Amino acid sequence: MAFRDVSIVEVIMDSKEELCAQKNKYKITLDWDEFPTEEEVMQTKGDYALLKSAFSNLMDNACKFSSDLQCEVKVKFDKLYIKVAIIDKGSGISKAELPNIFHPFYRSNNTRQIAGYGIGLSLVKKTIEMHKGKISVQSELAVGTNFEIILPNNYIG
Repeated sequence: MAFRDVSIVEVIMDSKEELCAQKNKYKITLDWDEFPTEEEVMQTKGDYALLKSAFSNLMDNACKFSSDLQCEVKVKFDKLYIKVAIIDKGSGISKAELPNIFHPFYRSNNTRQIAGYGIGLSLVKKTIEMHKGKISVQSELAVGTNFEIILPNNYIG
């Protein structure tokens, strides 16, 4: 697979717009760090469609599992990485279940009443790792969940 320069700004904006158009009750708030002057700082080497699918999945889950159908996406840029946090105030994931959420077909107890197959997060993790990135999650029951993605950027200055 040949990777190209991909703007994370475009990926996140397009994911948000598409999700909110499909599910008009969703509210996704974007919180951008200061935009850098170098375009390469906002880009990563990758596949646009795969990254869009990964971010759409995380935003969709965040809204779907929140009673208010909302999430916040915070994006920060530095000279080495692009950091994206997707935060919800949903039901949360128990500490016992957190180690399993990236396993294919795993569904936590508090998600069983909502349609799905449990493959989304495993694909998200594979996509982020394919792009030389990392994904982590912090969650607390009845408080919410925070997924953090760190991707290398194209800056070489």
